[in-house]
Amino acid sequence: RPQSGGEYRDMSEGIAIQMVLDVSCSMATEDFIVSGRNVRRLDAVKQVFEDFVLGRGSLRGRESDLIGMTTFAMFADTPCPLTLDHGSLRDLLRDTEIPGWVQGRQVRQQEEAGYTALGDAIVLATDDLRRAGEQAVEGVPGAEAAKSRVMILLTDGADNPAPFPGVTPPKPIEAAKVAATLGIKVYTIAAFGNSPQRQQGFFAPTRGGFDPVAEATLKGIASATG
Repeated sequence: RPQSGGEYRDMSEGIAIQMVLDVSCSMATEDFIVSGRNVRRLDAVKQVFEDFVLGRGSLRGRESDLIGMTTFAMFADTPCPLTLDHGSLRDLLRDTEIPGWVQGRQVRQQEEAGYTALGDAIVLATDDLRRAGEQAVEGVPGAEAAKSRVMILLTDGADNPAPFPGVTPPKPIEAAKVAATLGIKVYTIAAFGNSPQRQQGFFAPTRGGFDPVAEATLKGIASATG
């Protein structure tokens, strides 16, 4: 007789992961090697992001996890809310660009790219994850409220918010402390290149260094959330 089709996923053990991706102009620095060619920091990060979500090599993928994406330069935005549709997330990730850039080429100067609203990005991602911890995902059969919530912050710079009159932007470590009160852990990954050596045939940094102020900020964010 007729049978119902479709796939059921048990979300009871899944977690909610918000990937927070820096798209400021410094992410255009070409100091990584992917598949034997120099690429921008953004391209290297997007490749690892995709492999982490879908699985490749030693990375098993995150099939049962809700995953979303927050991007930030002058402003923070959520181009992809938490979802199990990782194919759509992949497509949105591939289309993600630095303001003023199209498909890996800069087509215009854009002021928005010159700022890094790190605190705002943490606040926005925290709100997305807060809601994932309070309710099931609408429209996903069998989905339950996420048992665990994680933010993965990928950036190459320190907090550099735009100076809007009358606005005091949130400080990244203070924003992280708020995330911690909600049980959200923030993992920080610094995207920068500083070595000419290739590693494991995948990608390796080639030159440059990391701002010690930015390093201290990222360590502080991670430490504040455990």
